[in-house]
Amino acid sequence: MNKRQWTYMDSKGHKTKIIMLHDINSGNFLVSCGSNLALAEFNVFGNKSFSFFFNEELLRVEITKEGNQFSYKFKSDKKVDTPLNRERAVRNKKRRITNHVGLVMGFVFVTLSGFVIAAVILFHQNHLKKLRHADGLFTTGTILIAKTPYSFALSYVYGTANKTVFKDIEYYEKRNPISPNGLPFYQNDEFKVLYERRQPDNHEIQYDNPTNNQIIRYQDRTQNIHFKSNPSISDTLYCNCLVQTAYDLNGLDGYADFTFQKTAPSRNKQHNIKTYLEFVNTAAYRKKATICEADQMRRKAEREIIPSLEK
Repeated sequence: MNKRQWTYMDSKGHKTKIIMLHDINSGNFLVSCGSNLALAEFNVFGNKSFSFFFNEELLRVEITKEGNQFSYKFKSDKKVDTPLNRERAVRNKKRRITNHVGLVMGFVFVTLSGFVIAAVILFHQNHLKKLRHADGLFTTGTILIAKTPYSFALSYVYGTANKTVFKDIEYYEKRNPISPNGLPFYQNDEFKVLYERRQPDNHEIQYDNPTNNQIIRYQDRTQNIHFKSNPSISDTLYCNCLVQTAYDLNGLDGYADFTFQKTAPSRNKQHNIKTYLEFVNTAAYRKKATICEADQMRRKAEREIIPSLEK
């Protein structure tokens, strides 16, 4: 005699013991729900599936025979079309709609909250900007690069009439990361800082507004890079003329294109060998470069003529 016992819990949370008895010799098969007989079958000797209702719920017992062994499964059939399953489907649909509405409302709330926070931040930033431009002073901000155990810490310092202000920028893996103007940072680089007269902490460092000393530094760095990148150039004045032409035509972007003229686009998307070649092949650049070449030829001729005259 095989016996199995399960516990069935209805939608209201009430529990009922389900007892199954199966005499594999006679084939008699009985199922009771609590104290009530729910199912009685005879000559059950192989694979079978029996269904019966209990409190409007369609229950199913499945019998599987493998060799001389029987296995039994008990489950509630929630897919077949019954009044209770139809009612359950309506409730589930309402629940899904409610959940979807809740998700949508939550998304809308989070989105609106984000917009409100962003708007408040933007309003505050604009307010500070107006104060700086209405009653602001310019001073020089100096870049500081400090080595840490795992990276390089960038900051800048600027002085006002009453105080010195230090401001952290970021931590970088490399000593000379690229600044927002497209050129690398170096120790003691200088940029203009605009600060509010009464509140010096309200300030902005303008990377696209380097000091005159900094422009000279950029010029020297770019000339050295261009000279080393082009061994065929032997006239430093000619090299300087080409670099100055880049700045005259394209500002700091011109310096940046020359600085990264050997860099692959995958390593620097803004300034690289492609942008460099595109720039030096423009009509405006070629026109001015021709003047640089003419000056170079003139200097070369002068160097050759003067010794001959001395003889």
